[in-house]
Amino acid sequence: MPRLVLAACAALLLVTSGCVNPELLAERDAQIEQLQGDLNLAYAEIERVRAENERLRSGSDRPVVVQPRPARRGERGETVAILPTDIYFESGSAQLTPEGVRRLVEVGEKLKSEYGGREVRIEGYTDGQPIAEPLKDRFPSNWELSAARAAMVARHLQWTHEMDPTRMEVVGLAQYHPHASNETEDGRQQNRRVRIAVMGG
Repeated sequence: MPRLVLAACAALLLVTSGCVNPELLAERDAQIEQLQGDLNLAYAEIERVRAENERLRSGSDRPVVVQPRPARRGERGETVAILPTDIYFESGSAQLTPEGVRRLVEVGEKLKSEYGGREVRIEGYTDGQPIAEPLKDRFPSNWELSAARAAMVARHLQWTHEMDPTRMEVVGLAQYHPHASNETEDGRQQNRRVRIAVMGG
């Protein structure tokens, strides 16, 4: 609701109640300012989610990235899959999307058929953006968000593919190991990922 409408409603309440206390008016103005700020944040989040949904729809046919390769500098284990979290998880959440659940079938089958018996390392990464204020109660920082996403992948593989949890290692690496620059949206998108690797040979 625009600030003008909010202010008019507050003024009408004060006039009809017969109370025109300057301190009360100032308090109402402060409340209106707070409400307007919250509303602006909500509108911005709605637009961001709408744009993100459109982007995901346009890229929903991209295949899951399953590219076995040796570890790069600073990595441990042989990479089996890189999961783009924008596709696999709800925005600002550790909850898998239906599309993410569907694509994890391929990953789970590959791990069981080609790497049975080997330890699996699941790493969560984020971009460099701080956690939004409304989410801080659940994820105080990117450490918690990255670890929660990695843990969700591990639990899903355990539940749906009966993978041995004693062979799984879950790690949250937050924004401290970027794959690309965090200065661009494309770079941040690449950095929001979960890496699945197998240990040993």
